[in-house]
Amino acid sequence: MEEDSNLIRKRIIGLIIGLVSLGLVILCGTFGYMYIEKWDFLTSFFWSVITLSTVGYGIPKNNVMTSADYIFIISLIVIGISIFLYTLGNIASFLFDGDLRRYSRIRKKMKKMENLKDHCIIAGGRRGIGKYVAIQLAINKYPFVFVARDKDYVEDARSSLIKYMDEKDFYYIVGDITTDESILMKAGIKNAKSIVIALTDDSLNVHVSLIARSMNKSINIVSEALEEPVIKRLNYAGANSVISPVEIAASRMSSLVLDPSLRSFTEIVHKNENVELKSAEIPVSSNSKMIGKTIQEIKISEKTGLILIAIRKGDEVIFNPPVLTEIESGMTLIVMGNDDSQFANLRKA
Repeated sequence: MEEDSNLIRKRIIGLIIGLVSLGLVILCGTFGYMYIEKWDFLTSFFWSVITLSTVGYGIPKNNVMTSADYIFIISLIVIGISIFLYTLGNIASFLFDGDLRRYSRIRKKMKKMENLKDHCIIAGGRRGIGKYVAIQLAINKYPFVFVARDKDYVEDARSSLIKYMDEKDFYYIVGDITTDESILMKAGIKNAKSIVIALTDDSLNVHVSLIARSMNKSINIVSEALEEPVIKRLNYAGANSVISPVEIAASRMSSLVLDPSLRSFTEIVHKNENVELKSAEIPVSSNSKMIGKTIQEIKISEKTGLILIAIRKGDEVIFNPPVLTEIESGMTLIVMGNDDSQFANLRKA
């Protein structure tokens, strides 16, 4: 989007340069006639415009054309017509190629992007993790800005996301986030809630983590780490969570070696494009009707269709809590479902 805007901006600059150049040539012609022919300004301006417009004219009466006159007029015609055609081409391109409408649409979209709040910035690399994070966020209707320096990678992400979201809601910036800090500002880092950093080099992940933390002290930074020693460096750089794809893959592979029949629930869901798996954390408010009741009594699955995965109480997380666990104020219910209305029903309980 930024790149498209720059391309149109260059066309506008070319149009302005053409118009300014045309104006300068007319002025030069005017002053040239005034100097060579000794005419007044209005007469000189008139003949300058007549010459450049290719209307054609005869030699003024009682006026003898000198060699200097011929050379000047020929030069004025050649230079003026060249600039005139250049300017005309820019005007035609701007009007008939739809540049004006496109520029207006892009500027409007960039303005909306800059005004996003509580969104996620995805700094993606060629290996594809950024794209798949974007797909999951799109499925869950979570706003994000996709940033990558490779335009082909952005187009690949766009084509993959088109079935999960409206294209007008796909905000992206083509640029190198590691060398141009203004890209993060354009992506709205001041108002962003999270940033996912999945670049092709660990040192770049550390670098961007430092920049992101300096720009937004409260942002949630989730970074990828290709090498284990880098995990500590990323934590020092301000990353809240560090994910090692190698470690996760190794754990999954070893599990399949130890138990070849093992297939996780999430694997089954992700392979089925008709299922949109969502998870959410639902805090138990002080006035909730669930307080004082057990999990068995509130019947989350029966009333909402959600699956209760865990309960968080302070720093303690209880996975698959016993049915006789009593709900208390301040607890957080971690649930999974496939419809936003399910989560809304539980929040009202």
